[in-house]
Amino acid sequence: MKQSDSLAVETVENAIQNSSGVIESKILDIARKLLDTYSYSEFQTYPRPSHPEVSKQKDIYFTMVAILISLRTTLEHEQEAVNAFLTQFSSPEDVMGSTPEEIAELIRVAGMPDKKANAILNATKYVIEVLDNDWEQFREMPLDQAREEIMKIPGVGQKSADCLLELGLDLPTIVIDVNMLRVVSRLFGLEWAKNPDLASASQLAEAKKIIEDNLQKDGFLYQIVHTMFLLHGKNICKSTPKCDKCQLREYCLYYKNSNGGMIQQALFEL
Repeated sequence: MKQSDSLAVETVENAIQNSSGVIESKILDIARKLLDTYSYSEFQTYPRPSHPEVSKQKDIYFTMVAILISLRTTLEHEQEAVNAFLTQFSSPEDVMGSTPEEIAELIRVAGMPDKKANAILNATKYVIEVLDNDWEQFREMPLDQAREEIMKIPGVGQKSADCLLELGLDLPTIVIDVNMLRVVSRLFGLEWAKNPDLASASQLAEAKKIIEDNLQKDGFLYQIVHTMFLLHGKNICKSTPKCDKCQLREYCLYYKNSNGGMIQQALFEL
């Protein structure tokens, strides 16, 4: 087991010992169970200062670029495009010395190259001219204020801002992507659990609230929970869930309700 995986297990186990609520205990027990199946370190994709692999420890600026590149593409294509970008550029100033056409060619494999190249250049200009590439200022702000300020960067929406807060700055906020929405909705038996809608602001807010209102305020812990839930959504809790293969059935209210209550009572309920 890699050191970062051991640290992830230790972090969750310590959190379990210090947990104080039913919902929090459920979230942590699930994360610990999933850590026996999935490696935390092997599924960290975005470059960032705290990346478990030294070679991928990069300035938060490059975390932002990777997020912009990752929109509407596959993980494989995202990584290929991000690696090409990182090979070519070492700073925001380097990027501003390039052209949209040059950037588009580098990231073409990730799709929408012209649109993404322009987005990267517009965001980079803001980072240099307005932020002076100073990301530490956001650590001093309340989370909501930091999110609002980061969303002023051209092309950065709420989900991208949460990615930067959670992964780039290691702050205790959770990114609700399609997999997180699906898994949280089903585990906690939310009314839309069968077909969650990523376009629904209310659904996103409810899933986010469940995690953030109950989980201890530890940025690394949030990264672990996000990674484990995301992987479970990708592999098991898909649009058509593989409930017969799911190791979380004892925790899952969607499974309980979908099977007419014919299984053991879920350990925790809202």
